[in-house]
Amino acid sequence: MASAGALLLTSVGRWRSRLLARAFGLTLLTLQWKHVASLWGEPRHVTLSDKALLAVALGLLALGSRVVALLVAAPVAFLAMLERVFRPSGDASQVADEYLLYAVAPGFTLLAAALAARETSPLRGAPLAARLGGRDVDHAVVNVSRLLVVVTMFFAGFHKLNVDFLNEGTSCHRMLTQRLLQWWTLPSELLAPLRPVHIVAGELGAALALRFAPRLGVLLVGALVTGFVHVGPVAFGVACLTLSLSFLRDEDGDRAWRVVRRAWPLAVAAGAVVLVGSARLHRSPLLWSRFAIYEVTLVATVFLVAGLIAGDLLAARARLARGAGARRALAAALGQPPAGRRRPRPGPSSRALQLGLAAFLVAQGLAPYTGLKLRLSFAMLSNLRADDARQNHLFMPRVSLVGAESPFVEIARASFTTDEDAAVGRELGVTLPPRGLVAAWIVQGALDDARATGVRFDLEVRDADGSTRAIVDAARDRVFVAHVGRRATWSRLFQKTISGAQPQRCVH
Repeated sequence: MASAGALLLTSVGRWRSRLLARAFGLTLLTLQWKHVASLWGEPRHVTLSDKALLAVALGLLALGSRVVALLVAAPVAFLAMLERVFRPSGDASQVADEYLLYAVAPGFTLLAAALAARETSPLRGAPLAARLGGRDVDHAVVNVSRLLVVVTMFFAGFHKLNVDFLNEGTSCHRMLTQRLLQWWTLPSELLAPLRPVHIVAGELGAALALRFAPRLGVLLVGALVTGFVHVGPVAFGVACLTLSLSFLRDEDGDRAWRVVRRAWPLAVAAGAVVLVGSARLHRSPLLWSRFAIYEVTLVATVFLVAGLIAGDLLAARARLARGAGARRALAAALGQPPAGRRRPRPGPSSRALQLGLAAFLVAQGLAPYTGLKLRLSFAMLSNLRADDARQNHLFMPRVSLVGAESPFVEIARASFTTDEDAAVGRELGVTLPPRGLVAAWIVQGALDDARATGVRFDLEVRDADGSTRAIVDAARDRVFVAHVGRRATWSRLFQKTISGAQPQRCVH
């Protein structure tokens, strides 16, 4: 029992693994911050999965990469994310693009650590606890985080290579800038030079920079996510920024601590200035508190990476003074590991896991182009369409929607049955689905509300063959209700509405 307890409290990996585990805890805390903020604001209904996720967040922050924290986090995060996507009510599926990271990160981290510990050659005869804290395990854990952030940044940019995102009139970029101006007292001239193509280039460039110039890549990720973090997806911004720290080198540990010891007073002062300025710019101080978590993380990351870059530049100058090649000095200044430094070589199982994770993530990223799903595919703020009605990507070929039934219901006309129904419906908040192609789960929600309140409404829907049919008192038409119900769960993996053959407006 004592040895089992000691194993559960063993930290997986080294300083990078511990940092990444606590960073993931911070991500989950940010995701749950609305429930924490409700303690001094308007009370919220908190589900069991919400409570479990908050407990996991606090556990990771306190325990870091200890085995027990990861063992609990892996199933809780996975099941909580599934519950949010397929929850019967609410609009969780509209932010499900980012949930894939939260669902798989702890599980793959734990699996990578276990396989690397089993295959660690120099310590094969040592106790499992000793092997779990080794360099090979740390490298395996770091590789999981690197894959997650690189694939996420790449597909976030790749999905935006569509005609509707690049079109200023329909682009989600336009919605982003409008919401920034609505939520924050910013001068419009500050955002005027930004164009959709800049965002695409930045996201694709960040994926490359993390690989070939890691220090600059971390800063580029911070610059990119700062904009969209401040219109809502704060947890996703924290996740991308902190996952990019996996590109720090193992030998950066001592230097990182020196930067922290020397720069913390200046970093604290800069953080205080940023927080005060941000609070003054935001139009709702209570809602601002969730942005503070990201802003503190950003300031800490910038100071840490800037300090490491300064050290790299000094070391590069010294190498040049000693006659070292300019190419080697430049590589060191960009954060590449020194030439000749032995890197841990993963065993067969660890390599198979890395390839499997890469294949899994790429398959998720390509899923929209097969028609399987759009959500959980990194397609955030992208205007992407890949369905029977329209394919708008610049490079991917047109494909047919996979599945026996479309996940959408095409509504030609919707109206309350009588004036009395309309008056009661408006009073009770019964919302009719808009005209167009509407996700079946949205239609199902309207039908459920109508039955619960006694309100009646009529629909005219268009079938796959183009014909239309009228449905009187749709909420009580058993055939139509069953028809909608069959495709409702499937449809939660797509947008709420799409615009048919017309340019796709931003619905994120």
